[in-house]
Formats: sequence, structure tokens, C-alpha cells
Amino acid sequence: MKTFICALIIAAAIITFVLVNSSVLTEKLDCIYQYVRSAADEIRAGAGVTGIREKLDDIYDMWDDTVGLLSFTTGYADIDRADDAINDAHTCTFTGDADECLGALNRASDAVSRLINLASFSFDSIF
Repeated sequence: MKTFICALIIAAAIITFVLVNSSVLTEKLDCIYQYVRSAADEIRAGAGVTGIREKLDDIYDMWDDTVGLLSFTTGYADIDRADDAINDAHTCTFTGDADECLGALNRASDAVSRLINLASFSFDSIF
């Protein structure tokens, strides 16, 4: 009986970890996604790369804080895809190439939206 109770406690702890991790990640990734889409919209509106440098720095910092948590629930190939796109967008602030930055932001947007689907606790992400 003690073994069964211990197993239930461990199972409850694991389920709690998964739910909390999924909730935190989904919230952080949603914020990153909104920033990425907003930055891409500003470039399309003609703001240029220098006009969104601070926003791209914020995206890079948020991503850097989140990437460690993602390794618990998603594969490294998906993380690397988003990491490369966000790093490319951040690098564009130094080169000033708006077209390259827009392409990197579009790739980042797609990669982060897939990570949201993978990190969320839903039947779509399981099956």
C-alpha cells in the first residue's frame, strides 16, 4: 500500500510539473510571438531596422531566458530552428538590412508558433 501511495505522489508531482511548465512556456512563447509579429509589422510599415532595434533586443533577451525551459518539453531541432531565426533577426540590427531582418522575423514567427503548439498541453500537441 505504501508503494502505491508513493507512486501516486510521484505521478501527481510529474503531472503538476508538466502542467506548470506548459503554462509558463506557453505564456512566455506567446509574448515572444507577439513581439516578433509586431517587429515584422513595423518593418513592413517602413520603420527600418534601426527603428526596432530595442524591440529586437527585447526579443533576444526574452528568448535567451526561455530557451532553457524549452529543453524539457520540445526537441532540440525545433529549438535550434527558432534560435537561429531569432539570432539572425538580432544580428540584422547591426547590419541594417531590413529585407534580411524581415525574413528572419518571419522564420522566427513560424518557429515560435510551432513551439507554442509543441509546448502547450493540448491533444493537438500530443497526437
